[in-house]
Amino acid sequence: MYQLLKENYNSPRVTGEFTDCSMPFSFDQYSNCGYDCLYCFSRFQRSMGIGAANYLAKKVKAVSLKKFKWYFEELENPKNIFRHYIKNRITFQWVVYLTRSVL
Repeated sequence: MYQLLKENYNSPRVTGEFTDCSMPFSFDQYSNCGYDCLYCFSRFQRSMGIGAANYLAKKVKAVSLKKFKWYFEELENPKNIFRHYIKNRITFQWVVYLTRSVL
């Protein structure tokens, strides 16, 4: 059973494969995936470090849609770290997670 946390998930983000990936800009809706595939590389990456406790306990953060929309509306704002990606129409990965019930 997944538990939805009140704090937001930090997405979109620049992936760790930035130097060798044609799509370094990634958008995940949730901080956890509902599939729990044993072979998934992400499963091992997320089960270590600062977010490991929430990931392993199936505590999920959802992205802020208001923040996501802001990135596309504020293309001239220097605080918008994704403005160059969006203005130059860089393709980004849209990752769909959490197919099971969150609550």
